[in-house]
Amino acid sequence: MLAVASAFTATSFVGLPLSIGLAIAAMVCGSIGRGKVKRGESTEAAPASVGLVLGTVLAVFPSAVLLWLWVSLAGTYS
Repeated sequence: MLAVASAFTATSFVGLPLSIGLAIAAMVCGSIGRGKVKRGESTEAAPASVGLVLGTVLAVFPSAVLLWLWVSLAGTYS
């Protein structure tokens, strides 16, 4: 659910920083879930993998957009 929330908040400029935080939380929860699957404490490998992958993707793209905006605006006002 954190990865889905991150995807929805990434669609607005105001939500970009929030989406990065939610994506990092999705990556952490996904890696914890994968660890539980490896130890045999859980059988839900697919949701853990989806959270980890989507969290990673949704952390990279908004970060790249914010970096692009920062570089673009820095050149405008210098």
